[in-house]
Amino acid sequence: MDTDSLTEPVLNLHRVSRSFTGESGDVYVLKDINLSINQGDFVMVTGPSGSGKSTLLHVLSLLLHPSTGEVEFLGRSLSKASEADLGRIRAQHLGIVFQHYGLLGRRSALENVKFRFRYLADFLGDANSSSVEALRSVGLEGVKDRPARLLSGGEKQRVAIARAVAAKPQLVVADEPTGNLDHTSALVVMEVLAELNRAGYTLIMVTHNTDLLHFASRHLTLTNGMLQEMQN
Repeated sequence: MDTDSLTEPVLNLHRVSRSFTGESGDVYVLKDINLSINQGDFVMVTGPSGSGKSTLLHVLSLLLHPSTGEVEFLGRSLSKASEADLGRIRAQHLGIVFQHYGLLGRRSALENVKFRFRYLADFLGDANSSSVEALRSVGLEGVKDRPARLLSGGEKQRVAIARAVAAKPQLVVADEPTGNLDHTSALVVMEVLAELNRAGYTLIMVTHNTDLLHFASRHLTLTNGMLQEMQN
């Protein structure tokens, strides 16, 4: 991860809105959002169900175009980017952690992390060593050969985090990464994320659990599609 080259914010949203067509016309889920994510931030986004968190996460992950406004990633406007361009950017520069792990149960932890490199031909020569390093960074090098189906829920989520950071992305986006975990496992996962942040990774996490806010450097709330930054 080349942090020295990042002089611009990692991600900017300029007056971003997102609507979906309903029976009675357009329904706005995100409304005129301005946001800058800087290198080294650990941002948590909270809000009630239906507030637009999932839609915001999809925009931040470059999986969904805004209806209006502009998204800039690493200093580049993505207004005219094709789906193929966005796919390449996600593969090279983004790590995404899902609530439900998304692991292949019969494959080993290492094989699941190496799966991260399937669309990164330039990295294939380093895929094994980078994947082992990523598992080491989440404390799981010792189970690298164990099938994912035999791991605990907390271990599965840590493998998913290792997969997300194996190619050293500029931004990691996590969708309720502790949502399926017990309290103890959730704290272990949060400590892993905090350690990755201290190592230089930029993180955005959506959560319902306000007890985890002390891990973050910034707290944003989303209510009725409108984003507000809270003071720590």
